[in-house]
Amino acid sequence: MTDVVPGMTLRERRRALHFAAAELLKQADQLEESLPLRDGYVRLLDREGIKQIIPHRYAALLLRDVIGNGNQTWARMCLEAEDVRLLGHFESVPVVAEHYIEEAAKLAGGVLWILTFPEPKQVLAASALGGQITPIRTQEGPIKPDEEIWFCIGQIDQGADADNKPLTWARSRQGRLTGRIDISRGGPENELCQYTTSGKFVWQSLSPDLMKPRE
Repeated sequence: MTDVVPGMTLRERRRALHFAAAELLKQADQLEESLPLRDGYVRLLDREGIKQIIPHRYAALLLRDVIGNGNQTWARMCLEAEDVRLLGHFESVPVVAEHYIEEAAKLAGGVLWILTFPEPKQVLAASALGGQITPIRTQEGPIKPDEEIWFCIGQIDQGADADNKPLTWARSRQGRLTGRIDISRGGPENELCQYTTSGKFVWQSLSPDLMKPRE
């Protein structure tokens, strides 16, 4: 995978292997197929479109796409069985750790919030100020590889700029949002759980071409 230079310390050799492995994983990530679309839905953003809104990249970019049916907009995540993020959890029966769902909910909140406003913006940086998630595990058991998780905005409680004034895009390039993200296993017809969070965002102007449906 990488050349080992004589005289390298164990830590240097380990770091070199990690960097080489990360490059291979990024290449594999580019080969990921799009999630299937349901009847009545269009793909508003693919992963390349999402990258124009938030700064996250592999392996922190957990969202696969954003879809809509004219009434509601959803962000989706799905970790495939061979995804390295599932390694060790657990080796015999892999399941998706719930902290990935929580992190994806934060990303979905930022992306969907930005798309909610008439003049879309690009998030240059985002940080969660806190959050709480209700259990997503139900009688169906732990979340499995290749299972789709859907996210939508359930409620926007507050939008404010850095000075805690009512949010207006023209006044500030930094703002805060608190609200609720609804999460569903497999689609909107299934049971929802809720994630309540607040986030801090820094934005810039975004091309309107980004909102064109993508096949």
